[in-house]
This record gives sequence, structure tokens and C-alpha cells, in this order.
Amino acid sequence: MSINAYRHVFNTCFNLEFHIPKTDRCDQCEAYKNNPNKTQEATEIHRLHVERKQSTKEERDADRNCLDAEQAVLCIDLENVITLPRSNVSSMFYKRKLNVYNMTGHLSTNKKTKALCVLWNESQSGRTGNDMASAVYRMLKEVLVLHPHLKRLIIWSDACVPQNRNSVMSTAIMKFMMENRMLTSIPRNLESRAIVVIRIKVFYSVVSVMSDNNIGCHSNISMSCLALWLLSILCLRADVC
Repeated sequence: MSINAYRHVFNTCFNLEFHIPKTDRCDQCEAYKNNPNKTQEATEIHRLHVERKQSTKEERDADRNCLDAEQAVLCIDLENVITLPRSNVSSMFYKRKLNVYNMTGHLSTNKKTKALCVLWNESQSGRTGNDMASAVYRMLKEVLVLHPHLKRLIIWSDACVPQNRNSVMSTAIMKFMMENRMLTSIPRNLESRAIVVIRIKVFYSVVSVMSDNNIGCHSNISMSCLALWLLSILCLRADVC
């Protein structure tokens, strides 16, 4: 088959195309997009917003591409609540589920990446600001275990007030720095959610795919979900007062 014939079949006979993400869109961009009466002032505000968003992305990419072996970049975000166990049996839909929380991190060091997850369930604690700070504190400890030579750790997260943009999170990071004097600085960058989730959404999809692929036609409960549930019970958490 020639390349022209292949291209014609591929482009016309398959329902394949790139699409705009349907979730995690920017609130301000969506508000401007759906505004039927766009004023000159609103257009200028939107233009400045897009410029700030692009400059933020460029700054984060520059941090991630840094070749300094003593610097690392950590992008963090809380995954949607995971309800366990999962099953394809209809009656299970009405059963009470166990809520599991997953604080996910994307660690970049010298162009090398690694995924970090802190799991806990609702029997241990909830998802208040103190819980988020405890999860990040535990993740930071693991980062130093993996890279004990670090001198500078840059944290990127969204600007969600209950989770990240509060004094509890700042206190947790300050406590971590006091306990680890080798770190000279831990700058925090708060950005639009539409940007920060790009690097860690892949880990969310991996969790979903593992769960879905292990639910067969004759299986009642996914083995991956059971493993995730057990891991959330055994997960060690460091509480921050």
C-alpha cells in the first residue's frame, strides 16, 4: 500500500482526532469564552491572564530542565477521591465504599523524573489543610531519602486555598527545613490548576487503567484496587501540629 493510500484511509475511515481536554479547564478562560458580550476591558484582562499563564509555564519548564544536580522540582496535586473496592456487580454500586486519598508528586531531578504517591484512607484522616500538609511533609522526606545531596527543592502546586495556599502548608515546609538544614531554600510556586496537573495526570490515568483492566467479566473486585486499599492502610503519615 502506498503512503498516499494509507494516509487517505487513516484520515477518512477512522474517527481519530485531537480534542480539547474536557476537565481541569481554567475558570477564568472558560468564563471569558462563554461570555457573549466581551468588552474591551474583559478582552484585555483575558490577554494579560494568558500571558501570565504562558510565562508561568515557561518558568516551570525552565526549572525542570535545569541540570543542577543539587536542585529538584516537585509538582504536587491531590487526585480525585478513590472509592474502593471497585466491582462490575450492580449491587456493589449501592454499597458503602471506602474513600482513599492520593497526594501525587512529579519529581524532576537533572532531567530524570519519578512519581511519588502518599496514600491514606478516611479511617485514618480526612483531606483538610492539615492532612494535605502532612502528606506533602511525608513526600518531602521521601525526596530527601532518594536524593540526600539536594540543596534546593522547588515546589509547584495549584493555588487551592484549603489544600496549598494556607499557613498550615507553610508551617509544614518550615518545619521540614528546620529538620533538614542542608536545604538552603524551598521556594513555592502557586499556579493555575490547568497548568500544574499536566505533569501528574498521567499517574492518575495509570491508576485508573490498572483498576479497569483488572475488573474482568467474572471478577467481583479488582486486585489492583485491593492492593491500593491495603497500601492506603499501611501508609505511614507524619502529622504536622
